[in-house]
Amino acid sequence: MSLRRFTSVKNLRGLGRPLLKRFFEKFEAELNDCEAKLPPDSLEDDDEYFTQLASVFFSPKELPRAMTDVLNAVVELANDHGVEGLCRAAREKNLPIDWEKKATNLDIVMQVWLADPTLMAEKHNEHRLVGTTKFQYWGTKTPLTNRLPFAPPTGEVLELLRKAVDKWCADNHRGEDTAVIAMHELEGEFWFLIQHGGTMARLAESKGNQKTETLFYRPGRDDVVVYNVERDELRIHAGSKGERELYQAEFGQRLRGDPLYFSERKNFVLTPLRLDIDKALDPEGLADIERIVLQEVEMAFGGDFDDRLIRKSDDMVMSAAQRSKDGAPIKVIKDGGVLVRAAFEVEFSNSKKPRKVYLRPPDELKVARHGDLKAVHAWLNERGFRAVSGE
Repeated sequence: MSLRRFTSVKNLRGLGRPLLKRFFEKFEAELNDCEAKLPPDSLEDDDEYFTQLASVFFSPKELPRAMTDVLNAVVELANDHGVEGLCRAAREKNLPIDWEKKATNLDIVMQVWLADPTLMAEKHNEHRLVGTTKFQYWGTKTPLTNRLPFAPPTGEVLELLRKAVDKWCADNHRGEDTAVIAMHELEGEFWFLIQHGGTMARLAESKGNQKTETLFYRPGRDDVVVYNVERDELRIHAGSKGERELYQAEFGQRLRGDPLYFSERKNFVLTPLRLDIDKALDPEGLADIERIVLQEVEMAFGGDFDDRLIRKSDDMVMSAAQRSKDGAPIKVIKDGGVLVRAAFEVEFSNSKKPRKVYLRPPDELKVARHGDLKAVHAWLNERGFRAVSGE
């Protein structure tokens, strides 16, 4: 994450010297020991002060790591969606925030951090969670009558999960002792944010005087595992197959007592597009969806050459209707072949601009925003795109 917002004199001026001073005081010892030097408080010229301060943020690696970690979190959270949830939580806790001030998003997040760093960290984690949009889904083959009641994992269980992730990272060249797992309950689901080290990377670093050095570093990675209690289902967002398999087994063991518990991949189908496409795309009765348009399908025909057909259109249904002539309708979905994936444009009730939804059976769903998942799940459930829970 770049700290470019803090290289803007305009943004720094918006935060104001009193607020920045309070922030820097939290890291006084670290700043005294680092290479970077902040402009002195005695500097009376505000233009000169903010210009000098902006130049410091052009070399963030010279600043204390603890301070830049906080600033990175502030930047990530300082958008309309992030600030909305943060303000709500801050008001519920009656934090001493200056709500009368004409504050920017940066200003609000900074004030909350100064008042309650723990709350800001929690909201930052939740914000990172809900920004994730692509998941693979895993159900269970265990009959409904044989399933045990679910109990949220304890701190001891989370530590066992963390150790398993740490061991996998160490065994797969992702560093040692890097894993952190945080659990959040959101809308009746249990979300697990998993942070761990990635593989080493190289970055060319300009040192001036026409000299360049190679910087070796280990980037961090964020994975997400979500457990849906009602469907007894796991969905996973991870960077590699190895990580997905790790989470599938470990969460199966720690949440349900069996590493093979989440082994059912038959979670999505596209057969409704063939059975009754008008019904499949009908938003009637879906409270949060106004319109659904099929825009792309991929079909596989197999054979020696793995033949495939991809069809795209702004509206495949309307296009087929327009091209139909003399009472001989053209099918939207051709006969034969296997439907591999489909892309839809969906108009949601809370937005004037439609957003994309991608579905690839048996287990992959991608939406433009996490906030769309609830409405999309409802649509897929109602129109037969999802396997029936409990079978």
